[in-house]
Amino acid sequence: MALSSWMQGTSAVPVNIIHALLLYGAWAERVGAEDEPSACVAFRRAAGCSPADARDPARDAQCDVVVRSDWAGFCECAHEFTTGDVACGHDEFTCAAACADRWRAMQGQGGAGEGATAAGADAEAAGAERTVGDADSELERLYQRGKQFYVVGNIELALRHYREALRQDPDHKASKADYKKLKKLQKAMTEAEAKLPRTVEGGRQVQLEQRENAIVALKYLDDALAVAPPAVYRAELYAHLCKCHTTLKEASKALASCAEHKRLDGASSGSRLYMAEAHILNEQFDEATHEYNAIREVDESSKEAREGLQLIDKLKRRALQVDHYKILGVGRSATEREIKRAYHKAAVRYHPDKYVAKNDADAAAADAKFKEIARAYEVLGDEELRRKYDLGEDPDDQQRPGQPRGGGHFRPMHHGGQRVHVHFG
Repeated sequence: MALSSWMQGTSAVPVNIIHALLLYGAWAERVGAEDEPSACVAFRRAAGCSPADARDPARDAQCDVVVRSDWAGFCECAHEFTTGDVACGHDEFTCAAACADRWRAMQGQGGAGEGATAAGADAEAAGAERTVGDADSELERLYQRGKQFYVVGNIELALRHYREALRQDPDHKASKADYKKLKKLQKAMTEAEAKLPRTVEGGRQVQLEQRENAIVALKYLDDALAVAPPAVYRAELYAHLCKCHTTLKEASKALASCAEHKRLDGASSGSRLYMAEAHILNEQFDEATHEYNAIREVDESSKEAREGLQLIDKLKRRALQVDHYKILGVGRSATEREIKRAYHKAAVRYHPDKYVAKNDADAAAADAKFKEIARAYEVLGDEELRRKYDLGEDPDDQQRPGQPRGGGHFRPMHHGGQRVHVHFG
């Protein structure tokens, strides 16, 4: 029965009770409490077997449709909250049951089936009537409901409940503290997501911008983690950390953050893809292969896993060849400036005009070393050749028209203002 109808048919109701009921009715309308709290909206399906894959709205399913084990996605429920993401390989279920279970878990009702849900709803309504005139109980209920939404990852509804509690009592300490903490988390996550590296095509300038954005995003991610949020947020935050460290080619940090994301995300296919990339960055090819194979066990048609295994095969073959980074003494994350500096330092040491040979054999060895250094810089100092080399491809394959291959390259070198031309014949 609506509050207004009930009050019209009731006499001798104390004024303070009527006032409290009106306040409760207004609050219920604002937060949508008059909707069925356990109601389901739909199953939101992903295009692939990982919930991290792109959404495919055309394949969404109604609440009473059985979610098959080869589907990935999540259930959207009333009040803007969702159930946990599922990857392919899960037990079959319906979103109607999943949303009801999630709401009972949030409310601590613990029963099963429609009878338990209805009984829980009746008990809650009875409790509301008993305490509606008690301002302290109302505030506590608002605060606890906000806390529940915070824990399951619904920031907007959590903030809405905290704001309502603070509207009724601006000095409510618990609501004020959680509201401030949650606003800080929301701001940090929003700012970080705006700066996350994107998978886009582009040259050196685009890569530099991606690196700069990743550095900025890391600062906001650290701010978000400093709030010590629940696991539902940490899983996403560590996924972003993993992506940023991988973009910056910070091998050990990428490995640690990707491993934590995988743990928090239940070893989902999406987390395994991130983990595999971190292993490749650390040249741990067997471990990366294990991650890709685990993904293919769930989704044998996974494009990302197939391409990842192909890349590992190329990198393994390249490992048997010359390591240009090692020759120049730089890491794989070295900047263009660092590579150029390392090249000049090594080239000066072995340059024929600078190197003092002990004998003919020593002179020949120095000359070979100088050519090796020049070839390493020829590949790593060229944006396109370095990109191909990093992907495990042969830099000499399909070189730009007019550019000589391998040892026939001509490169000028400068030393102390003196211009030296070196030709390798």
